[in-house]
Amino acid sequence: MGAHFHITNLHQLSEQKIRSLLNDESINIIAATLNGRSHINFDSSNNWALILGNEAHGVTESMLDIANEQVSISKLGNMESLNVGVAGSILIDRFSTK
Repeated sequence: MGAHFHITNLHQLSEQKIRSLLNDESINIIAATLNGRSHINFDSSNNWALILGNEAHGVTESMLDIANEQVSISKLGNMESLNVGVAGSILIDRFSTK
């Protein structure tokens, strides 16, 4: 617990600065949303950065504007959504192992 206080994170920067840094490095910016295309069809062979949002409200509109594309985890049955930590972990695992 608390390890995140000792890691430099991009979220401490303005949205414009994040966009500028990622675009300068030709990094594909992906937002995890409920209505994105399936993560199964996402090509993660290029450099990418993942935007995760608030569990109750999702990714903000201004952060969606930064994203090049949106992905989602396919749902089974009537499931509404996943905890953001679980969803992020699933996506990072899937994108990192392709």
